[in-house]
Amino acid sequence: MEKLTRNNRIVVVTKILTENPNKVIGLSTFAEKLNAAKSTISEDILIVRKVMEKLNLGSIETIAGAAGGIKFIPGMSMDEKKSFALELCEMLKDKKRIVPGNYIYI
Repeated sequence: MEKLTRNNRIVVVTKILTENPNKVIGLSTFAEKLNAAKSTISEDILIVRKVMEKLNLGSIETIAGAAGGIKFIPGMSMDEKKSFALELCEMLKDKKRIVPGNYIYI
């Protein structure tokens, strides 16, 4: 495989991480797939980490050790969390959700 530009590598790293949330992925996986050195991949991951955190999209955790790597943990801003909770409350207020025994159908 030909060498990719930094922008292309960042896109691929982001895609892999977002498609595999909470899964540890080793740097060697990225290095092999992108035909790049681990040090180069580490720099790319740092850029992705900063952008994800700045936009409240989640965080990237570094796992140390032989079986280590990185893990993407999805996230939301506080406003998005509040909006989701309010929307959920509104849906659960619907009287049609009450089933025999006074249980709320979820």
